[in-house]
Amino acid sequence: MPRHEPEPVVHKLYQKHRIATPGDTIRVLELLPGEGPLLKATMCCVDLSSGPIYEALSYVWGTMEADASYFLHIDGTMMEITPNLHHALQALRPRQSPRVLWVDAVCINQNDNRDKETQICMMEEIYRSANHVAVYLGEPATVSPTLFSFLNREVYEEDSAEKAVEVLGQNESDIRQLLEAFIHFCHLPWWNRIWVQQEYGLAQTNPTFHLGHDSIRVSALLRDWRMLQGKIATHLVPFAGDFKLDLDVQMSWQPVMRQILHVYGVLTLRLAHDRPEFPHLWLPRGVLKKVNLRCTNPRDRIYGMRPFLDPVAQAVFTPNYSEPVGTAFHKLATWILAIDGWQQVFWWYPHRLSLDMPSWVPDFTKPIPEAAFLEHNLFDYGKLRKSSPCPLAIREGVLAMEGYLLDSVNHVYAINQPNWPSTVRELWFLENIFAATPSVALLRKAPPVFKALPTLHTRALVRKWMNPIIKRNMESIVFELPPFNIFEKHDILKSTFDPFFNEIKDASKSHMSTCESLIEQLRGLSREITIATLQARIPISLQIHEHLRTGSAFMQICLRLSTLHLFLEESNHSATDLYGAALFDYSNLLDQVEHLRKPSLPCQYTESQTSVVSAKLRNIKGFAQNESATDWIPSNDSGVAAQIQPCYELLQHHITACEHEEEVRMRVRLILSYAHAIRAFPDSAKTRSSTTHDSYHQYRDQQFVDRDALMKTIAEDKARQKALSQMILDESRQYFEAVAAQFPDDENAAAMFAQFETVVEEGEASSEALSVTTETATARLEDGKPNILANNMFNHNEKTFHRESYENATSLSGRTFFSTEFGLVGMGCQGVSDIRVGDKVVVLKNTEFPMVVREMEEKGYHEIVGYAIIRGFAYEGFEKLGRFEKPLRQAFYFR
Repeated sequence: MPRHEPEPVVHKLYQKHRIATPGDTIRVLELLPGEGPLLKATMCCVDLSSGPIYEALSYVWGTMEADASYFLHIDGTMMEITPNLHHALQALRPRQSPRVLWVDAVCINQNDNRDKETQICMMEEIYRSANHVAVYLGEPATVSPTLFSFLNREVYEEDSAEKAVEVLGQNESDIRQLLEAFIHFCHLPWWNRIWVQQEYGLAQTNPTFHLGHDSIRVSALLRDWRMLQGKIATHLVPFAGDFKLDLDVQMSWQPVMRQILHVYGVLTLRLAHDRPEFPHLWLPRGVLKKVNLRCTNPRDRIYGMRPFLDPVAQAVFTPNYSEPVGTAFHKLATWILAIDGWQQVFWWYPHRLSLDMPSWVPDFTKPIPEAAFLEHNLFDYGKLRKSSPCPLAIREGVLAMEGYLLDSVNHVYAINQPNWPSTVRELWFLENIFAATPSVALLRKAPPVFKALPTLHTRALVRKWMNPIIKRNMESIVFELPPFNIFEKHDILKSTFDPFFNEIKDASKSHMSTCESLIEQLRGLSREITIATLQARIPISLQIHEHLRTGSAFMQICLRLSTLHLFLEESNHSATDLYGAALFDYSNLLDQVEHLRKPSLPCQYTESQTSVVSAKLRNIKGFAQNESATDWIPSNDSGVAAQIQPCYELLQHHITACEHEEEVRMRVRLILSYAHAIRAFPDSAKTRSSTTHDSYHQYRDQQFVDRDALMKTIAEDKARQKALSQMILDESRQYFEAVAAQFPDDENAAAMFAQFETVVEEGEASSEALSVTTETATARLEDGKPNILANNMFNHNEKTFHRESYENATSLSGRTFFSTEFGLVGMGCQGVSDIRVGDKVVVLKNTEFPMVVREMEEKGYHEIVGYAIIRGFAYEGFEKLGRFEKPLRQAFYFR
């Protein structure tokens, strides 16, 4: 048996059922009842004006299979059909009486362009006139029957979907299975066909969805949609749910949620169709914004939305499959810009069609990736308060638009590394470049707009000015790399900081213990004022004083270390990001830090105290470097990394913010130990049990333990300090009282006692202030516990964090960044990579993003490179500027 009938035989079938009056008549298929693999049907022509009864089928064509053939016998002619159509007809075929269907692949002669063009012009009427629209979604290979069982349940008016789940007795595992089935249902190919917009949207009755031999009405889907979508958001989105739904690691949550919302938009098309403003909603941009829609023929990007256009646009975009694609896209771009005024088309479709076409004609087959949606974070076009009608014109292939010249590109940085770790390294160096703000001298020469918009020079990490949704409060881009992305930054810092801090604190406690012992010795001495008693008391008192000062010195070092710790934990721009410096710029970091010696604060220690403190600090050793642990660190030295050598002035300032040289040396060792711990972190993480758990509750509980231990330490230190102070106070009071009793009339003794009372009062006031401070700090630690408990980070496993990093990898890799003459920094929107030195950054009237344009050899003309995101630029703020704050308005001509 041949794979299919020769084309002349099939042509005879269409000649037999030739459409006599194009524009009024269609072919319909009568699917005959039966069972088994053999499909039989008859064909006939019907006049739509006669009100024929038929169903319209909507399905995905799919492709022919190489090792199998599927046929439909029509009036004795064997026609090869796609596997998807074969399965659809098998699912819809009745057992007893025929079923009349309109099927585009069969009822339109696909080998006759004229027939196709005529019938496509009738698509709106075909689907409006159908008694029913049957949607075949495909075979149930990945969608569990659990979903259809749930949707087809008996529903009473007072029942809720949540109650239905309880009645069905579904446990957590069952809910997980139901949600997975729902997600896979939303990812079936049918939802992303461009023809779906009209095939489903124009249906006059409640369509039926078929998945294999299971079916569900649209009304049932819409009934439970909000609940299912909400549960997906709760269970799937990182840091927002009660537990983690384990899907494929490669299935990023943002595309999942976007797809679910897209499916809901398809389901509500018919509701929008009933609104009086429907024609206004479906201008060309309405479908072109749906970047996930697919079609086989590029011209169908236009013809698939034709029924939703106004009559004038329908006449302009009459189907013509013999017309070159370039001509069709040129016509569409002209309509979108000149009639619809949609300049944002260059954001949604950033790729130029070809060098032979004007630069303002996009390639409508190459939209932005779905991951770029979040970049479009300012306003929806149409909601802006336009200062004037859209000022553009197209004449003889030249697009004219009004706008303002901002600046010229003077540096370009291409982030195009072969893998994500290398990209992170390049981006880290880039953030160091962009962290620098323009000098006062440069701003003095800059145009007024640069001074009127100070946000243009605000320091901000790349991820924060390109993406408004930062899901984790991680400043360093290093935390986009496994295994760092699954830990909070204080985790590594704590392991390095605690040994230094604890040794110094123990030294302080040791001197306090010595004080306590010496006070006990004083208590055992006579209070009689004699040469012998004075000779015994004075040395002990001097020792107490010395140990108190030395203990206080160690405590001051602890306080200064806490300040350094706070700086390391909260430093929020790349110039002080020790994580990236340790991984990507270690030799430079070492050169700038290891030789620091001179402190910046005046020394308050005596020579003997300095000697004791120095000896202790000198013996505190740091983290032992593991040379083998650095193999995983990206070491690509090309591109951006070769153009910048970061300066760690702020870090140097915090290292030297102490009182003597040995403390500086100790702080240098601490910083380098911290850097070594960062570099060796992947190896140390292998021994952590939390990385193998499904959640991070153990890690959260450890934070509770650490906080409780810190609070206990604060309370113990407070009690000990108070007891020691009371001991010294009691001993001093008793001694002065004995002196006053022994010399009752001595004025010097009375003055000494009065002075003592004054010091005691001041000490009590200071003690009370310290007590309040300690209690406040303890209360804050206690108040922080609920925040840790509520932190949804702990509800997710490693896959969640890797998936989030995958999102950033998708949006940041392969980007082109640039800086301008007067200090603007920006990057091309997704798909805009051909930015060069000398290109101009302009703001066109009523466009939210600045645009990069290139001057052509022909004087006075430019070509469009594409939209860009400029750090700190907001169109509304720019529009509000006064006449003399903006650049001069001018016309730009684009070929």
